[in-house]
Amino acid sequence: MRIAEANERDVEQFVRNEQDRTFFLDRLRHPGFRGGRVFLAIEGNRAVGYVYLRLETAEEFKLRFFLRRAPLLEKLRVDKDQQGRGVGRLLVGMAEATAWAHRRRRIALGVVVENPEPIGFYQRLGYAEWRHGLIKAYKNGPKSEIELCRVFVKKLTPPTS
Repeated sequence: MRIAEANERDVEQFVRNEQDRTFFLDRLRHPGFRGGRVFLAIEGNRAVGYVYLRLETAEEFKLRFFLRRAPLLEKLRVDKDQQGRGVGRLLVGMAEATAWAHRRRRIALGVVVENPEPIGFYQRLGYAEWRHGLIKAYKNGPKSEIELCRVFVKKLTPPTS
């Protein structure tokens, strides 16, 4: 398995979920989102997971105010048959290393209140819930559906070789 940064062609080829594919392509094509990165976990000839690292400014005011310049992890997905094999950990690790390379010293993510299942995974990776309460976040960008989220933050350290 390898983790690779994706371009538009990779996203069109490997991301099967239509909403996620549209989200990634919008981010990769739109000039205002040029700072983001899509990472794919590729095994053989298929992607078994992916994540988006948002390096550009957050849309939500509370995130911009309390986490100025902190990148966000979005749309982390790992195929059900690959969960528990370290795929998510590798994807998050690549996103964190990239954030560090862009001189960011902390990183954040939102977990939808209705789906608390991933919280334990993020806590095991060193993410802690912030003290500023829940936020209303856009599900797929501005003017899209709103989700109520818990925010988790991690202080980044230099990647180990």
